[in-house]
Formats: sequence, C-alpha cells, structure tokens
Amino acid sequence: MAFNAAGGLVWGAGFVLLGFLAGNSYEAVARIAGRDSAVIIALAALIIFIIWRVRKTRRERHRPSVSPSGPHNNSEDDTSENL
Repeated sequence: MAFNAAGGLVWGAGFVLLGFLAGNSYEAVARIAGRDSAVIIALAALIIFIIWRVRKTRRERHRPSVSPSGPHNNSEDDTSENL
C-alpha cells in the first residue's frame, strides 16, 4: 500500500512539474504523456500476462498426475493379503 501511495505521489508531482515546465505547449505535452502512458500500460499488461503464463505452465508441469481410474493398486505392495 505504501508503494502505491508513493507511486501516486510521484506520478502526480511529475505531471504537475511537466505542466509547469511546458507552459504554453500544454497540448503537445498532453499528447505525448497520453501516448507514453498508453505504451507503459500496454507493456505492464504484457509483462503481467507473460509472468502469469509462465507460472501456470510451471505449476502444471510440477503437479503430480493422477490416472482417471485412480491410484494404481499393486498387489505386491499390499501386505494385508500376505498374512
């Protein structure tokens, strides 16, 4: 939560400072900032998707598989029949 608040403060202060420094060229700054924001959001979404797929694939690869007929019952391993 603290990182989210810090990120919001940096983002807001950055845009205020950018607007102050840009002065009369607000339209150009808004256009560039809008495009850059869209690129950053798209890249973040792509990275999140890739991480999700990699983790899902690894999880499925390490999951023990169970046959549809249930666990294999080997009569040699059953000691109750030998008594």
